[in-house]
Amino acid sequence: YLGEQLASRGFITISVDEDFINYSNVSGIPNNNYELRTWILLKHLVQLKDLNEPIGNPLYEKVDLTNVGLVGHSRGGQAVAMAADYKRFFDDEPWFNQLQDIQIKGIVALAPTDKSLDGKRAWLSNVSYFVIQGAQDADINTFQGDRQYYRTSVSNDTFKASLYIAGANHSQFNTEWGSMDTSLPEGLILNQMQTIEPEEQRQLAKVNI
Repeated sequence: YLGEQLASRGFITISVDEDFINYSNVSGIPNNNYELRTWILLKHLVQLKDLNEPIGNPLYEKVDLTNVGLVGHSRGGQAVAMAADYKRFFDDEPWFNQLQDIQIKGIVALAPTDKSLDGKRAWLSNVSYFVIQGAQDADINTFQGDRQYYRTSVSNDTFKASLYIAGANHSQFNTEWGSMDTSLPEGLILNQMQTIEPEEQRQLAKVNI
């Protein structure tokens, strides 16, 4: 739903499904799932750069790599901030050379996590940052994205903003996770009487983003 909205406004929009690398409470794999999420996002940007250059490719000179925005939900909301501050988390000079022409200008985080990774968290400078949190979130039940908000410094060309939505939960920001914020059987005993309808929650996200 966000992709359709953004595409209708002239953005080239790509959805990257990263649920398959979620950390497992059973096996503990992959323990570096935040770094892996971030790496995959950045690799997609490098791929777009490659597709933007050959004559005859449908994306030839259509991708503005100086104005890139990333949107992430939950762990993905932390990963997109890490992608905008990638040199803090990776040490790969040849790869940095591939990324040097790509400018991430804006980050949107939907109910993000803010986990410390080896004592490091993303610090954003001159990157616009917008965070949305639901007041009825039973998964990320503290406003963790607020910490990233305060670690973001802006200039005359950027901004930062936060939105706290009464009645919004965690899972209904997307169309695949259902209405329960926790897995069964715990999800069955969640009080959802104050949770707004999924369509209303997604409409609020869509309009504000």
